This record gives sequence, C-alpha cells and structure tokens, in this order.
Amino acid sequence: MSEEVREKAEATSAMTTDALADEMVAQARIREMFAIVPGNQKVFMDTMEACRTPQTPERLDELMGTILATNRSVFAASELRSIMECHGALRYEPSEEERKFQERARVAAEAGEEEPVEIDADGYLVIRIPEPGKWALTGAAVSFLDGDPLGAYAEGLFAEDARYLGVYRRLLAMLSEAPRDRETISLAIDPLPELQIPRVYAGYFTGEMEKAGAVVWDDVWQITERGRRLLDQLTMVMEGK
Repeated sequence: MSEEVREKAEATSAMTTDALADEMVAQARIREMFAIVPGNQKVFMDTMEACRTPQTPERLDELMGTILATNRSVFAASELRSIMECHGALRYEPSEEERKFQERARVAAEAGEEEPVEIDADGYLVIRIPEPGKWALTGAAVSFLDGDPLGAYAEGLFAEDARYLGVYRRLLAMLSEAPRDRETISLAIDPLPELQIPRVYAGYFTGEMEKAGAVVWDDVWQITERGRRLLDQLTMVMEGK
C-alpha cells in the first residue's frame, strides 16, 4: 500500500469514527430529552414520527394539539417543540422568503442601517409576512426512531421486571378485550399475590406500558397495536412456544 493510499485510508477511518461518535452523542441528547421531561413520551414520539414528513408550524401545532388533548402534559406545544429543538430532535427549515428576509436584515445590520420598509400608494406601511418554513426531523432523530426505541424499552423493562411478566400480560389481555378505566384495572391488578410484597399498584404497570407505547390514555386506558404485539410475545414466552 502506497503512503498516499494509507494516509487516505487513515483519514477516512478517522472521519468515520468521528461521525459515529457525533451520532452517539446526538442520540444520547434525544434520550436525555425523554428523561428530563417525563410524562411526555407519547407527545415526543408522535411529533417526531409526524415530522418524518416536514410540517409547517401551523400544521404541527394542530398535530401536537390533538396529541396533547389526551395527554396529561403541563407543557404547551410550543414549549415541547422548543425542548425537542434544543435536544437535536427537530430542526426548523426556513422558507426561501424567510431566508431573504433574514439576509436583508443581516445586510442592514452589518451596514449600520435600518431595514428598508415598503410604503404603499396611500402612504401606509406594508407589512409582509413571509411564507413559513417547516419543522423536520434531524438525522439523529431519524436514526433514533429507526432503532425502535419503544421496542428496546419494552425489552429492557421485561428483563428487569421478569417477576411481573404475568401482570403485564394480564393488563394487556384485559385491554385487548375492551378499554378500561383506572378503577376497573386497579380492582383486577392490585390484589394479585405477587404485588403484595413489595407493594406495587396497577398505576406502575399502566405507566410503564404507556412509556413502551403499548397503551394510551383517552379518558380510559386503551391498547395500541404495539401493545397487541407485546401481548402476543408475552404469551409465547410464558407458554413456551
């Protein structure tokens, strides 16, 4: 191998290693986002999935508003979007008109001048609102979603809570039959012998299944398609199939 080829190979390897390190850091920031704002996992996940196709601010407000209507979050859509942007999950892509406005403002500021204004024939100031840009996923967020984080969470949860697999199965089986309110679930789950020492309540299991994307709250607890798949997996494991 010539010296030139060897140097190029080393440079390429270094770039690949640096890119991998950057990707790991970026995904760690996204995971941190879920940890520092607990209870908003569904909002974050559904918003990121929606932004696989770039969304205008107005459309994203509508989508997030729909999600928040059945979520117990204390945050507004704009606050959660800001958190997602700060943690590298979303990025705002300005429209061409917005870029032109920004460039004019930059040039005027550097020249120490005021931005040019437009006056109509009657002498009134013309206010032009540029076409909005769109919110889109970052590359790190795409990789994060493609890695099936909810599936990984459920896998880790079931490994850690192996003694409670039967409880998770019972909960998901109940919800697969029909949506249930909290009282009905508590009456069925709380008396189970395995939950007496140490004392664990139904709310723990619904909360963990919600984090795993297996159930959702909409005035009652409901199972999702992911939850049905997890129920099938639990059944196969527990029945030795």
